[in-house]
Amino acid sequence: MRKWLCLLLLPFIMFVSGCNGAHEADQLAYVVAIGLDKGENNHIIVTYQLAIPRQISGTGGSESDTSSSSEGATKSFVNITLSAFTIAEARNELNSVVALPTVVYHSKMIIFGEGLAQSGLGDIIGPLFRFREYRGTMYVAVTQGSAQEFLEKNKPAITSSTAKYYELMLQSDSLSGFFLSSTLHKFYLGMKNYGSAPYAVYVGANPKVKAEKLSPDTKQKPEGYLEVPKVAGEISRIGGDAAEFLGTAIFAGDKMVGLLDSHQTRLVSLFLTRLASSYISIEDIHPAAPKKGINLRFRASGPPDVQTEIVEGKPIAHIRLNLEGEITSVASGINYEEPEYREKLEKRLSELFTQELQGLIYYLQGCNSDVLSIGDYFCPHFSTFPEFIDFDWKGKFKEAQIDGDVQFKIRRTGLLWKTNPIEE
Repeated sequence: MRKWLCLLLLPFIMFVSGCNGAHEADQLAYVVAIGLDKGENNHIIVTYQLAIPRQISGTGGSESDTSSSSEGATKSFVNITLSAFTIAEARNELNSVVALPTVVYHSKMIIFGEGLAQSGLGDIIGPLFRFREYRGTMYVAVTQGSAQEFLEKNKPAITSSTAKYYELMLQSDSLSGFFLSSTLHKFYLGMKNYGSAPYAVYVGANPKVKAEKLSPDTKQKPEGYLEVPKVAGEISRIGGDAAEFLGTAIFAGDKMVGLLDSHQTRLVSLFLTRLASSYISIEDIHPAAPKKGINLRFRASGPPDVQTEIVEGKPIAHIRLNLEGEITSVASGINYEEPEYREKLEKRLSELFTQELQGLIYYLQGCNSDVLSIGDYFCPHFSTFPEFIDFDWKGKFKEAQIDGDVQFKIRRTGLLWKTNPIEE
């Protein structure tokens, strides 16, 4: 009886195993990144970055050695750029160029050129969700210039796997808060949500990496800071990969309407509780050390406190953000561990962050882009979701009365409990 039962079940086991559609890893062309730019005559320029599995694994001979230089890293992938009316047409043409079947379900990133992002992405992102091969876990980025140029100049040198480079890079947004990663799914929800707006990481290729000497920052420092806010392509450095992930592209609906620098992005990351911790350098507040610096490590001590009300149809919101920090360096040697000095330093930091928060709110309202999702805090004022829709938050966001306040507390002073001046 058991023998006959096994014979009857054998055909079913063969059909449900899924092995009939299996392919060897080197018999598929894996798309690790997709770049989209605005073309002429309603065309879009689609750039596919395809991995070369044999060379990533190190089995492609001496040409696959990607550990010695950034130039060698180009051997681990190939870029193919096509011009078409739609992504579907470009995908068909790609299969006419590449001998292997192409798959995009392992793609880590989709990059939009700034020109295309400003003209609107709704007609592109929406249809992608109908096709399961374009996964919602793909990261979304907007690049300075064209996506084609960014993918051509991006040559990761530290890791031989381009896919791993994109994934690890975008997962590290909580380390400094200078950029905010967003997935395709999160970006799409931001477009459809009535109480928020979408955003994407801003990337670019830095032309300074091959310079012979470092060039000083030409941008003016904000009052009280020792650091200059930047966006991708503006870091003063020599060497390494040309690609930089710095700043945030903000949207109203499906159109890019503004760009946040590193300081503004860090503040958004704190508000959204995305930032684990970061460092800040400010001018010494003591009159005896006007050109000295104080460094602190800080983080949000909890989620923001947002109080909302609606007065005669006008939305009013007050934002309270609590930060806590640790003194990591005092160049002047002044004893900021003393309660008197510590309170003055806390007051100065609270003032700087409050000014920064109010400036951020003013800029977001000017762009009509609620990337802070303040609109979601007004939902409790309505009994049903249709009532909230009729409230038209996105139409009222620019005129809403929103103010912000930041309180900074120094919890720790590093490994020193008292600073003594150096005796001459």
